[in-house]
Amino acid sequence: MSQYEIPRRRVRSSASQAVAVATTSFDDIVDHENLLAVFQDLRANGGRAAGIDGLTYDDYGPREAAAAFRDLTRKIKDGTYRAKPFRTVLIPKRSLSADQSGERREISIATVMDRCVSTAVHRALTPIFDTMFLDSIYGFRSGRGVWQLLLHIEREIQRTGRTILYQDDVRHAFPSVRLDRLFRHLSNHVSDPRLLSLIERMFRFERGTREIGLPQGDAFAPTGLNVELHYDLDILVRQEPNLGQVRYADNLIGPAGSPSEAERSLDISERHLAAAGLQLKRVPDRITDLTKRTASVLGYAVRWDGSQLRISIPDQSWEYLRGKLEDGLRSPTPHHTARLATRGWIMAYGPAFGPAAAHYEASRIVNLCTKFHLEAPTRHEIHQWIEEAKERWVRVRGGGVGCASPRPPFFDDADQLLVDELVDNPLSIPPWIGKDV
Repeated sequence: MSQYEIPRRRVRSSASQAVAVATTSFDDIVDHENLLAVFQDLRANGGRAAGIDGLTYDDYGPREAAAAFRDLTRKIKDGTYRAKPFRTVLIPKRSLSADQSGERREISIATVMDRCVSTAVHRALTPIFDTMFLDSIYGFRSGRGVWQLLLHIEREIQRTGRTILYQDDVRHAFPSVRLDRLFRHLSNHVSDPRLLSLIERMFRFERGTREIGLPQGDAFAPTGLNVELHYDLDILVRQEPNLGQVRYADNLIGPAGSPSEAERSLDISERHLAAAGLQLKRVPDRITDLTKRTASVLGYAVRWDGSQLRISIPDQSWEYLRGKLEDGLRSPTPHHTARLATRGWIMAYGPAFGPAAAHYEASRIVNLCTKFHLEAPTRHEIHQWIEEAKERWVRVRGGGVGCASPRPPFFDDADQLLVDELVDNPLSIPPWIGKDV
């Protein structure tokens, strides 16, 4: 057993079947019963869209599925399995960034069989890798969402008194990962060459020629990105003195004592990233004095009031909600979709609701729905959702890491990873709506 491996266990899926988790056992992961259990779980809870082969979960009856997964296990074990290329679909891209207005997002959908393989690997290995990631790393980690990141920043400012906030993104993070480099990092913790070979076949696809880029749509890709950045950024930055940087997926954020110190911190990160073939976006307004101006952090407006972060809803987020409701008019069930979008949006903003916020927010939401002739949630429902979001934020503040919090409302890379469920619905509703992550 690797020093990083935690005891192997199994959990029950919604289909009441055993699913291998927290293990590097190749045989357990690719066992046809385990793959079938993953299939049943995904069929019950996942998206409905077909991959490049045109097949959906509903195309597999009980006998067909059992036979298909026995054959899949055989192919994986004899080395003939290759993941198929993704089916790609373009959907409108909603973003807080004005420079991204009108852009379209490429959605990647794996075949049902490939989804099951990558999900089985993800469920088995991600809990193991998660134990090695630094406490300053958030995103794609259970109990370490954006709300916990906001608390981390607040406490770091309280501890150091540094109120200059710097932030930037890794440019094209998933498409830019060098696979050979990633596989070397993975081999530090996965000793079975058969399992490493399976991951390689998942990422390189059927022709085996892909050299750069994690496939966005593969369930294990987020963990792959975290592993890559752990070795080529996080542990290197940690060695720098007085650098309180945190990372949410591909977003780098940290407090500094001055603008020059903030620039130096970003330069350090950029130097480490360059050695791995990665670079920063150099986004506009990447350095903000929180005592003088408000910064936008993962869809939240934040400012320092002298003792804590003041978190609010940026104006652009109302435009985002308006756009979602407008998109909802194309849904077969526009009123239901409006409720889902509204509730998910509210749940994401628990930290932003003050004592008297419910009345203003409720009126504005009702007015937006009325504008598009949608059956709006009642004011009572909206008030309940706001109170629920506020209570969840209170629990997170009290418990910190480990308490569930919604994903950020406008996080593009994250929502691309679960998008197969959106493709047959042109709304592009974020997959975290109504869910705890």
